[in-house]
Amino acid sequence: MAAYGKAVQQYCGVETISLACPTDMRKFLSVDDQKQLRIQNMTGRYNMQIEAPLSESMADTAWHVHRAMNEQKEQYAFLESFRSMIASLANGDSVAKLQQAVQEHYHVRGISYTNLAVIDDEKLNFGNAVPVSCLMSGGFREMPEYQIAVSTFRKRINLVANIIGTPQEIWLARAVMNQMKLFLLTI
Repeated sequence: MAAYGKAVQQYCGVETISLACPTDMRKFLSVDDQKQLRIQNMTGRYNMQIEAPLSESMADTAWHVHRAMNEQKEQYAFLESFRSMIASLANGDSVAKLQQAVQEHYHVRGISYTNLAVIDDEKLNFGNAVPVSCLMSGGFREMPEYQIAVSTFRKRINLVANIIGTPQEIWLARAVMNQMKLFLLTI
C-alpha cells in the first residue's frame, strides 16, 4: 500500500499521500457466522493522510503508513461513518436523508488500490492440474479511472489493472505499477 501511495505521489508531485484502505469486516463476525455463506458487502474503509516529502525514502514512507494503519485499527476508525449515521438516526434523521448524504459524500477514487488476497497454493486445487501461477484482478474501469489489484501466489506479488483506455492512458497505468515495483524492490 505504501508503494502505491508513493508511486501516485511521484506522478502528482505532492507532499501528502492520501490512502483509502479497504478492510474485510467479516473478521469481526463470530466464528460460527464466519462459516456461513453470505452475499453482502462486508467492506469497511480506513482513510489516511500521511505527510511524506517527495525525497523521503520508501522505507520511511512504509513505516509512516504502517504506524498510521495501526492507529486507525486500534481506534476502529473504519466504523466512524457508521457511528455518525447511527447518531443521526438517533437524533431523528430519516434513512432517506442518510442515503442522500452517503451518495453525496462517498465516491470511488479515480486511481485506487486493493489488496485482494494471498492465494494459498495448497488450497487451490484443480485435481491433477497444478497451477504454476495465479493472480486476481478487480473490475474493468474506463480511464482516467483504474484500480491496481495486488495479490500474492507462491510468495510472488502480482500487480494487475484492467483498463479501458487509449494506448497512452494504459502506458500511464503501467508506469505507476512499474514505479510500485521499483519501490517494492528497495525494501
